[in-house]
Amino acid sequence: SMAIFRRGAYDAAPHLHPLSSARNDMLKPSDPRSPEAQAERSWFDLLPWLFILLGCVMRVLWPLDMEWKYDEQWMFDKALAIANGRTPWPWIGMASGVGLRNPGLSIWPFALIAHVTEDPVLATQLVQWINVLGVCGYALWVHKTWQPADRALGLWGTALYAVSPLSVLFSRKLWAQDLLIVFVLPWLWGQRARKRAWGAGLWGLCGALLGQVHMSGFFAAAALFAVTLWMDRGRFHVRAWLVGSV
Repeated sequence: SMAIFRRGAYDAAPHLHPLSSARNDMLKPSDPRSPEAQAERSWFDLLPWLFILLGCVMRVLWPLDMEWKYDEQWMFDKALAIANGRTPWPWIGMASGVGLRNPGLSIWPFALIAHVTEDPVLATQLVQWINVLGVCGYALWVHKTWQPADRALGLWGTALYAVSPLSVLFSRKLWAQDLLIVFVLPWLWGQRARKRAWGAGLWGLCGALLGQVHMSGFFAAAALFAVTLWMDRGRFHVRAWLVGSV
């Protein structure tokens, strides 16, 4: 009976239980303002930046480890011929896998690179550093302009892209797809500012340029426009987007 009484007393007044204090301390959430919680949060906030740095290093590491197959050789030879004046400035580029020729913008940037260097290794290194600048630009854009509630999500997305094996591979080749990142950042920036005329126009312009660099860019531009149109119900500057796209 005494045991039952004591158990009832502890149930009625849990603070009398000899283990209640320790149990409450274990269940009590840590204060987010405590130095331990702030240090843990600071370390977690630093992680995406470390992955972004790792992705940048992977893009420029071992520059001699580069692909030099038919596509890369074709792109460099044509770009070099344009730079040396042996071939007129083209309006179409390399044929795609389905036989359609890509637009001329797919080769124009490489022609500009060929004006700088006639070494395919150095040309590939320029492509690598362009992609490094693109990754860093996207990370800084997220860090400086995104709302604090969304910033961590954007930085982790950038980190995942930075260390993705395929994104690293397609940042180290003399390939049109490797230069899509030049227009991806202003394209997404414009889409984010689509409620303003300049933002919608920039969004449309860069979406069209993505398709001019490589035809796959048209699919990305069309998908983002369709999703935005459905989510916003057309409440953005559609005319400005059309003007930019044209």
